[in-house]
Amino acid sequence: MNIKAIIGIVLVHLGIGVASQFAQSQSFYPLQVGNRWDFTDTSWGLGGGGTRETTSVRIIVDTVMGNGLRYFKFSGREAAGGQFARGDSNWIYYYDNYQTFADVPFYKLNAILGEEWNVSLGPYFFVRYTGTFTASKFGVPITVKEYYLDGLAVALVWLSDRFGPIVAWDMYDPPGSWNTYRSLIGAIIADTVYGTIVSVSDDPTLANSYNLWQNFPNPFNPITTIRFTMPERTMVSLKVFDILGREIASLAHGEFEAGTHLCQWQPDHNSGGVYFYRLQTASFSQTRRMLYLR
Repeated sequence: MNIKAIIGIVLVHLGIGVASQFAQSQSFYPLQVGNRWDFTDTSWGLGGGGTRETTSVRIIVDTVMGNGLRYFKFSGREAAGGQFARGDSNWIYYYDNYQTFADVPFYKLNAILGEEWNVSLGPYFFVRYTGTFTASKFGVPITVKEYYLDGLAVALVWLSDRFGPIVAWDMYDPPGSWNTYRSLIGAIIADTVYGTIVSVSDDPTLANSYNLWQNFPNPFNPITTIRFTMPERTMVSLKVFDILGREIASLAHGEFEAGTHLCQWQPDHNSGGVYFYRLQTASFSQTRRMLYLR
C-alpha cells in the first residue's frame, strides 16, 4: 500500500471519529438557531397548592463570547438555568455570564454510572450521572441520560437524544421544600415540529410589553428566581432593596435582548423579612415585594 493510500485511510478514520463525537453532543442537546422547546411547569410545596403554566425557550442566536468560544444563546431559562450553551465532543458546556465568565463543562455524555464532577454555574456545585434508559417521546424511540444536580439547589434532569432536555425537576433545598416539575410537551428541532407548540400569543419569550413577574418561590429560603420580559433590546437595571429603601443587591445591569430573562437572588447574610425588587429601563419601571424566611 502506498503512502497516499495510508494517509487517506487515516484521514477518513479521523474524520469519522471527530464527527461521531460532535454528533453525540448535538444529539443529546441539538443546538441550532431556531430550535425551540415548550414545557409545562407544575409547581407545589410541602403544604400542597401550587401553579401550572406553559413556558417556552428557543435558541435566538449563536455568538462568540469573551473567552473566544462560540455559544448558542437561549431566549430564557433552559433545563439547568444556563443562557449560553455549546457542545464539544462528549460534553455540554455553559458560559457563566454572571459570575466567573468561564466555560463550564456541565453534562458529561460518556460518564460512567455514579461518576460525579464539580461545576460552577449558579446554585449548582456538582453533577452526578445516575443512569441511562430507553423511552418514547412524540412517538419517537429515544435514549435518555439522567443527571442529578446538587448545591444550593437540587434538581434532576433528563437529557434525550433527538430532543435534548425532556424533564427538569427542581426540588430546591432542602429537597422537597418546593418543587417545579418541567416536562417537554413540544419542540421544533431543525424545522421539524414535534408534540404541542404553544401559540405565539401564549409564548412568554415573544413579549409585546414589559413585565416584572412575582419571584418564585415566595416566601423563599435560601434562593429565589426573578423573571422579567421585554419587547425590545434595551438597557436594564434590576435591584433589590430592603424595607428602608437601601440598595441590597444589583441582579442585572446592562443591555438585554427582547424576550424573557431570569435572575436568581441568594440573600446570604441578610436578615429575614420583606424586600423589594425593581426593574428599571428607559421607559419602564416596576417594583414587587418578596419575603425571605430565615
